[in-house]
Amino acid sequence: MVHRGFAFFLLALLAAALVAGCGGSSASPRYGTANVYVTDQPASPYSGVFVTIKRIDLVSESGTIAIVFDETQQVELLALDNAQVLLESASVPEGRYSQLRLVLSAAEGDNYVVLAGDGSRQDLLLSSQAQTGLKLVGDIPIAAGTTTNILLDFDASRSIVEEGNGKLRLKPVVQVVCESHDTAHDGTDGSPLGEIAGQIAPEAALPSVQVAAVNVDTGATAAQGTVQQSPSDGSFLPDFELDVPPGTYQLVVTADGFQAYASSQLSPPVTFIVTADQTTPAGLITLVAAP
Repeated sequence: MVHRGFAFFLLALLAAALVAGCGGSSASPRYGTANVYVTDQPASPYSGVFVTIKRIDLVSESGTIAIVFDETQQVELLALDNAQVLLESASVPEGRYSQLRLVLSAAEGDNYVVLAGDGSRQDLLLSSQAQTGLKLVGDIPIAAGTTTNILLDFDASRSIVEEGNGKLRLKPVVQVVCESHDTAHDGTDGSPLGEIAGQIAPEAALPSVQVAAVNVDTGATAAQGTVQQSPSDGSFLPDFELDVPPGTYQLVVTADGFQAYASSQLSPPVTFIVTADQTTPAGLITLVAAP
């Protein structure tokens, strides 16, 4: 189960409006890296929203198709809750892509909601998502030697429409945010820092807790710290903040008497994309007592 405070960074999904604006530098290699993530906004009348992604393609202005994701994976959107999780990292030919096609699985039981009232399950109907896929128009440049992160911010509550017969249909509503950077100089060019902020539980772990942000691309620890303390009585607070260069990170959390936590080892793995002068929410991380 993915911890609360998760964001599902995908590539560019949208049914109503696509917000895209990525840039990248050119270089001699012919391929760049496209990181596919997914996220969901937390508010929803359901206790669970499950969708199954089957394939993701990028389509260039000339009609060339680059396969970014080609395996079936089910995602529980409400478990994301503004955290960022890596769906796929793929090598993609450089170029300017004007469309993303997202194909959902139409197999029975692959897409459904869990009703908050009685916990019952209701299947979601699909339209063209299972055949031709959602065709998402936008400007998605992939530059050689760079990494392009495409954040798919899925609004689950607005993406589910109740029809006259009482059945539910999935009509995805998504906002997309893009970021490109030269991985060879990530975080070393003196650019402004970003921040990862979250909370740790339970209270017994706070006095000894250590939180580290580890760069996914390099494996280096960019920042390490503890939780905050009350200025009035010195008691430990659950909040932590880590200032790091722009990039993609996993969080590693340790505390005496508790099992070590690594966000990249969750299923699916959770990573956090940080941009300059912005705070990336990590949500609540609950540690488990050591056996």
